[in-house]
Amino acid sequence: MTAERKPATEFGVPMAADIPLFRDDDIAVTVTSLRAFSTGFTYTLHMLTREPQEVGAFERLRHGHGDELLRHSVRYPDGATADNVTPASGPLTLVTGSGGGGGHRYELNFWVSPLP
Repeated sequence: MTAERKPATEFGVPMAADIPLFRDDDIAVTVTSLRAFSTGFTYTLHMLTREPQEVGAFERLRHGHGDELLRHSVRYPDGATADNVTPASGPLTLVTGSGGGGGHRYELNFWVSPLP
């Protein structure tokens, strides 16, 4: 069962997660705060930059177009995939949630459904 949001009546179960996705001289991106629910899971994407970013830079990663949008996807062992750009058309859903930050740090939350 695919759900568009996490269940309102569950806290979820915290899972150990500290998954580095990308790092170079200017930025590091990692996944943390993985939490499992009965119908899916949430995670937080953290970005740290060496230099402080101008106001609005991180929001363009979330809502931008073309090269300004931070694109990523989730792929399950059975081959099901979902990303934060293409509308969900298969059994797997990835929904961009809240986010915030500024200066050197930005965090963005996601919901994925169903569980693998």
